Amino acid sequence: MLDRFGRNIEYLRISVTDRCNLRCIYCMPEEGISPISHEQVLRYEEIVKLVKIATELGINKIRITGGEPLVRKELVSFIALLREIDEIEDISLTTNGIFLERYLDNLISAGLNRINISLDSLNPKIYKKITRRDNLDDVIRGLKKAIKSSIRPIKINVVLMKNLNDNLKDFAKLSIKEPVHVRFIEYMPVMGIEKIRGLTEEEMLDELNKYGELEKTKSPFGHGPAIYYKYKNAKGTIGLICSNSHNFCYKCNRLRLTSDGRLKPCLFGKEEVDVRSLLRTNASNNALKEAFKNAIYLKPRGRSKNKRIHHMYQIGG
Repeated sequence: MLDRFGRNIEYLRISVTDRCNLRCIYCMPEEGISPISHEQVLRYEEIVKLVKIATELGINKIRITGGEPLVRKELVSFIALLREIDEIEDISLTTNGIFLERYLDNLISAGLNRINISLDSLNPKIYKKITRRDNLDDVIRGLKKAIKSSIRPIKINVVLMKNLNDNLKDFAKLSIKEPVHVRFIEYMPVMGIEKIRGLTEEEMLDELNKYGELEKTKSPFGHGPAIYYKYKNAKGTIGLICSNSHNFCYKCNRLRLTSDGRLKPCLFGKEEVDVRSLLRTNASNNALKEAFKNAIYLKPRGRSKNKRIHHMYQIGG
């Protein structure tokens, strides 16, 4: 499924909910949000139908996101349904890790291949300041269980913010000691919070080089956006994702499906295609397939200049 610029679109990110059990300062207001109604949220059987149609056009990788996907009931059963689709080669999950210890065994049994844990600090005080919650112990237990399990790779996504979580020593040591892949992400002002400043790639490397000599390494996972490094004799790697200073739109291979049934060709833009209405008016499979084709056609060459309608917690990462 090639777009107008020759990119092969093979990856669908699916947000199953806009609800989350954290209130991260860069993503949600402290008082929370007014969630969309249950009637607006796509049912699992509707998503499965869309995924089957998407595979006819070349989609073979799925990532489940939120909000926090593990707050939605029966997610394990949903992943099992996706695993039954022969064309799907890879199913991954992005989670904040709070419920990971509880569900990990069942997720693996259902067919989950990979996991990303969003975790911005290993320091309890800083974690609480960022998330406005006190759940770090829950996340660490889930991470430890994942390390002991068969699931690989385990990635940790860290959004870096100046003068808040910019001491990277704990994560650097973790990447040396354990087979985890820590990805430091350049802050994107998704809520228009001007007082938060992220770290540039140069600043990240300056900090990381304090804890040992880094060497550049090939991506262990194919064509993702991160630039990878590792410390000598480390079991894991360090990845840098700097979407502001190093735009990687030229190799973007994904579409996003929001929890309320919109196909988004670009994370940053308002362009979207309503598939929920098609599903609920019993549109034909051909009509749904044309909706996917339309979303691909709308995918811009670079970052969209049209300000998006959905918030990040509705779209998923």
